[in-house]
Amino acid sequence: MLRGAEWELFREGLSCLWDEVEVSEEEDGPGTTGIAVFDDLPKAERLALLATVAKGLTDEDEPCPDLTALTEGTVAAIFAHIRYHIEVEIELEEEVSASGSSGRGRSRPLRDMVLAAADQVGIERGPLHAESGGDALAEWSDLLNELRDRMDTLG
Repeated sequence: MLRGAEWELFREGLSCLWDEVEVSEEEDGPGTTGIAVFDDLPKAERLALLATVAKGLTDEDEPCPDLTALTEGTVAAIFAHIRYHIEVEIELEEEVSASGSSGRGRSRPLRDMVLAAADQVGIERGPLHAESGGDALAEWSDLLNELRDRMDTLG
């Protein structure tokens, strides 16, 4: 079961991806996560898988979904979406810094959420901190991959 900071991060990624799928113009058009097994599904099936995975990872009365290509692809798509938003977050922060203005797009940066989730489950994250920028994007990706890989052990 996902709890605490780990669930908060997963829920944020799930929510953002759900919204993107839901508002997509094409009923059966491909998704945009880069995870083909998920993106190539019709819109309704992507939404159903998101709901199934979320319920199975958070509802104690619901069995954890079987590890299949579709459920693993759905989890991978959620984490790919989180990574994309971290990349955007870093780019916006760099633009704001370069322009000399101040401002934040999100009340709690996703990078803070990733660090909290990694700390909660005991993943060694080295010197990463929420302000680590674009040069650390590979490290953010590695950390997200470790969090995603934990899902395989929850089943």
